[in-house]
Amino acid sequence: MQTDRQLKLELSKVRYYKRNLDNSMGDKRMVAVAALPLVFLGFKMVRASGIFSFLKEAVKFAMVAAIGSMKRNFLLNLKSLISRAI
Repeated sequence: MQTDRQLKLELSKVRYYKRNLDNSMGDKRMVAVAALPLVFLGFKMVRASGIFSFLKEAVKFAMVAAIGSMKRNFLLNLKSLISRAI
């Protein structure tokens, strides 16, 4: 009886860590794919208006991507807490 509980607990831990790893990898892939247009547009911006405007836009993009990732992780964690409580 006790070993079954321990096995279930270990299995749930493994699933939890795997889910978090999958979620974080998904966020990185999403940011990488979304950054491609910024890279291509960046070269045009650097030639047209200078490096500082490009850097300003890159920082804005990074902040938006980071906030989106944090919000997504927060919502996933909240969902898992609610499902555990029920």
